[in-house]
Amino acid sequence: MKNIMLCLVLGCALSVFAQEFPIKKTKDHQQIKGTNVFLVPPASFEPSTMYKGFVKQQDASKIIMYMQIPGPFNEVVKGFDPIRMEAQGMTLLHSKKHKIAGLDALTLEVAQKANGIDFLKYILVYGNKNSSSMLNGIYTKEDKVVGDAIKSAIHTTYIDTSLDVDPRKALSFTINEEIGNMKFHSVVGNGMLLNRDQEIPTKSPDKLSLIMDKSFAKGTVANLQLFSKRRMEQYPDAYIINDSKSEAVQLDGLEGYRLEATKQMDPKESILQLILLDQSGGYYIFLGTYNNNFPQARKDILAVIQTFKQRK
Repeated sequence: MKNIMLCLVLGCALSVFAQEFPIKKTKDHQQIKGTNVFLVPPASFEPSTMYKGFVKQQDASKIIMYMQIPGPFNEVVKGFDPIRMEAQGMTLLHSKKHKIAGLDALTLEVAQKANGIDFLKYILVYGNKNSSSMLNGIYTKEDKVVGDAIKSAIHTTYIDTSLDVDPRKALSFTINEEIGNMKFHSVVGNGMLLNRDQEIPTKSPDKLSLIMDKSFAKGTVANLQLFSKRRMEQYPDAYIINDSKSEAVQLDGLEGYRLEATKQMDPKESILQLILLDQSGGYYIFLGTYNNNFPQARKDILAVIQTFKQRK
């Protein structure tokens, strides 16, 4: 499964923020749930209930969000190429190299317009040859005071490498990882990634990968079947839906819809997408990909999905 990563090229202008990162945490540092990351959030920011990070009280447009990225740092940073970012409606303004807890790191300032509003993002991305992490501070361009506070907060980031944290315990659901002959790779967003060999990209012959996630935003879905099809249309590759394998489902008391399809340019690659509507708003999504010359891969994906349980 292709992972869309963020990245950067050399030769960009240096960030105006030149301060480095602390080597110890203070009494004001707060832990981001499910991680070994601590920072001092801006005044009036509180822990988010929708994602790992912090949100400004009574203003959800100003946030600091943590996300683990399944990929080595030197590959992840390639996604910050200005041309790629421009194609996604983003403009790279500044960047600077750092070290944090002995790891390679970058800070970047990015401009983006959404729904007619100009936003700025201040991003810290760091990692090693195995995985990467990102702190994404988002605020409106007009609010310089909050923007400066978010930048300062991100520069208080402290990584406690002695802390053994299971990030899965912070998720809103559980699954049985022992079913389906898969291995846990990482927590991604509000969900997790499983595959056969814990490699990105996987080197297993059946190319099986399974991502489970939960939407950050809450909202209502009027037509789940139509919503599911439009969601599949957003993927980088075009897929041909197999209507005979697509159907309404119910799992752990939640209504859902499953779509199965094959890649238009490579019919050997199949995709299985299941969306479940969260009763409190938003949705869960399961996305499995595999080589359909290995029918057991589909069975294993379905077996793991069937063990889904919401945390009470």
